[in-house]
Amino acid sequence: MSEPIEIREVRTKAALIAIEAHKHQFRRDGVTPYIRHPEAVAGRLLNESDLVIATAWLHDVLEDTQETPKSLRAAGIPETVIDAVRLLTKTDDDYPMYLYRIQAHPIARVVKYADVMCNLLDDPTEDQIKKYAQAIQILSQGAFEPYRFLWEKADTDSLPRHRFLSSILLKNGGPDLWKTGEFDALPKPQTQISEIEHEFLRVHINTIYGLLLAGVPILRIYRPLFDQFRSLALSSN
Repeated sequence: MSEPIEIREVRTKAALIAIEAHKHQFRRDGVTPYIRHPEAVAGRLLNESDLVIATAWLHDVLEDTQETPKSLRAAGIPETVIDAVRLLTKTDDDYPMYLYRIQAHPIARVVKYADVMCNLLDDPTEDQIKKYAQAIQILSQGAFEPYRFLWEKADTDSLPRHRFLSSILLKNGGPDLWKTGEFDALPKPQTQISEIEHEFLRVHINTIYGLLLAGVPILRIYRPLFDQFRSLALSSN
């Protein structure tokens, strides 16, 4: 068995393994080389650690190629990365349990979230969008907090909370999505919303803002994401 390679070299080694493993595969369109997907996922995580980026490159190799934990270990990939890749490999278990296991692992959770972002930008079907909404609902629980301050800012500015996107995005240098129609799926500033949707917006402000910054069309993800939130809320009562 090979000794683990230096951490600073692991992302390069992982990329080379992924390129070789996926070299004869294509995306759903039958034209785009499959490697463009792990490349895109890794590209969303360039500010993360080398272990996270290596996991991003390798996240599909145990599911779709001849690579195995043993072969990755023999190539010197650290056990931390192998463990994360194994978690990210889909099994016959039900999808929510698969996601909850990932949510509990710091590296796998970050990579899966980036994976979902990339898939949402890859012309998904409506069924796939519902599936990705479920993933976002579970993966974001207690994990992604960088935009939480925006919700508090809405209070200090004495704005109704359900207006958070229409005012805070522009105030914080975000895109003017009114012009593109992206806000059509969201509650209008003058619209009364239900208590459960109000709670959804409070809980998921950071998630939705992150989706906007990632370029995900809110028009397509907002309602499926809310439906997931409402379903979980009702089942817990």
